[in-house]
Amino acid sequence: MLLIVGAIVVAVLGIFFVMNGGLVQTPPRPEIKYGEFPFRLEYEINGQVVVVEDTIICKYKGVGYGISINKKYLKWESCLASGKEIPWDKQVSLLIDEANQIYLYLREASYYLGAQDDDNEWSPVAWSPLIIGIISTDELWDKYNIRIISFEPSPPIENTFK
Repeated sequence: MLLIVGAIVVAVLGIFFVMNGGLVQTPPRPEIKYGEFPFRLEYEINGQVVVVEDTIICKYKGVGYGISINKKYLKWESCLASGKEIPWDKQVSLLIDEANQIYLYLREASYYLGAQDDDNEWSPVAWSPLIIGIISTDELWDKYNIRIISFEPSPPIENTFK
């Protein structure tokens, strides 16, 4: 009886080990785990110019495991220094209107902390929960009377992963 219980415990622990990525290689961890990245956004809405100056605070949050992809990955988190919420971890609100909020995509914390190689020129992308998909700059102006004048993000850091 004791042998059967022992075998069951070993089997359950083995399944738990495999399902939690025990046999999957852990990705290298970043040497720099925290950073603050100021940005300046200037946009026009209904003829009024609005300037948003804030800082994106980015943090490394450890290693996660995706069962569906059977892979371990680095977890990241970001917030704004002003305390304003960043919905879905990477947006800032352009239009403060509860019925018609439009968001500007700022990029992931992993980008700012040097975990993504991206040499491409990047410009802000707007989207709305009311619409499925990205709002083009023409549509942003034509439908919502919003024009992005300038967006000046901080560059990402160079980080080492071990």
